[in-house]
Amino acid sequence: MSTPIRGGYSLLLGGTLLMLFLAASGSFFHFENTAQLSLLYREDKLGLASIFFSRGNYYFGKQPETYDIEKAEWNFKTALRFENVHNAPIHYQLGRVAFIKGDLRLALVHFNAQLEADPTFNRSYYMRGLTYGYLNNFAKAEEDFAAYLERVPESWAAHNDIVWVYFRSGQFAKAEEYARKGLAVAPDNAWLSNALGGILVSTGRYDEAEPYLRTAREEFELIGPEGWGRAYPGNDPAIYEMGFEASLASVDHNLSLVAKAQSRE
Repeated sequence: MSTPIRGGYSLLLGGTLLMLFLAASGSFFHFENTAQLSLLYREDKLGLASIFFSRGNYYFGKQPETYDIEKAEWNFKTALRFENVHNAPIHYQLGRVAFIKGDLRLALVHFNAQLEADPTFNRSYYMRGLTYGYLNNFAKAEEDFAAYLERVPESWAAHNDIVWVYFRSGQFAKAEEYARKGLAVAPDNAWLSNALGGILVSTGRYDEAEPYLRTAREEFELIGPEGWGRAYPGNDPAIYEMGFEASLASVDHNLSLVAKAQSRE
């Protein structure tokens, strides 16, 4: 059980011993960098749970040279051993780690724990909805995405993912409705343009689909792999290129269906 470290002086005994050990082992500067101790100090958030949570975020970031999901998970789990006096979303991050590692049931456990600890941490609804979607529990996924959109109506990503849920559950009218709502929030968004184009292709409206698909391809080309990766925080940066190419392939597949349909007219 720990207490917050305030003013740099009220160091918990365990925290003091940790710092002395790091200094003696020559690891202090690496630890300071990964834990962002200076930033935590300035924000008055120094505490053992916060320190290990910050280190977890360092290894769970977008830099290929520092990304390490195993180290991230170890630090998040270590953060849980201490009193979370600054209310860091530790369970949320552990849920994201579990999700990326494919342990969807464990991810749900953590997202539920995060919402129990802090019902106002809205991103838990989003990630729990995504998890339910991959578990093919479309009713639960819809419920969580709707809850998230009620709280964060400007989120294009939540619009895109609820479209994905409606499409997979065969609710094409609902999918089209939310794709259009999402494009009203984020005009010309690559993901939503491709989603709406794909829905229109699936319902035989090829001429109507084509401009949305061409917009999607243009927008994906503009953002490139790095822009694609910014939409998927927590994923290994090494997969950005592959994911980007898969998105382009999806658009091109839909465009090929449009071309075939138009050639038959």
